[in-house]
Amino acid sequence: MRNWIITTKQHALVDYIWSTALPAIPRMLGWNRKTTTILDSVAAIGAAQTTLTDFEGGVRGVIPMQCHLANDLLMGLGLLAVAASLNEEPSEERIGLAAAGLFAVGTALITEPIPRGRGRQRAKSAAKVWRDAMGETVGHVAGANPKRSRSRHGTDAHAEETTAAQ
Repeated sequence: MRNWIITTKQHALVDYIWSTALPAIPRMLGWNRKTTTILDSVAAIGAAQTTLTDFEGGVRGVIPMQCHLANDLLMGLGLLAVAASLNEEPSEERIGLAAAGLFAVGTALITEPIPRGRGRQRAKSAAKVWRDAMGETVGHVAGANPKRSRSRHGTDAHAEETTAAQ
């Protein structure tokens, strides 16, 4: 089992601070309208996502935590892409966008994907569905039979099903 650095409760706190600070930073530093609008948009999306996530910091509990982290990762990669593509913007603003992107990617990668409190059961169910889907895909590609498993009696459950069907 992987040891996560940030719990989902801590991640919620970071998200709320992030969503509050992100619009303020470019204004305090006197950055241009384009960079300010980008960071305002990311902050608004982050705040909405956090309030809708099914974890300790969420209000509505609509989005599973794994989806929240995937969205954080995509937002971070998007910020990195924007920072790389805005060649006409001042370098300090591009560095700021890249730093925000790295922060989003980093927190997404080190946060536990299953909440300890609210949303735990839903997240575990979503993780099982994902593992089952990926297991079948990987098993199919590798030529393995994903349905083959051992029953609680130590016999091959798939062989028992096949024999019973004949």
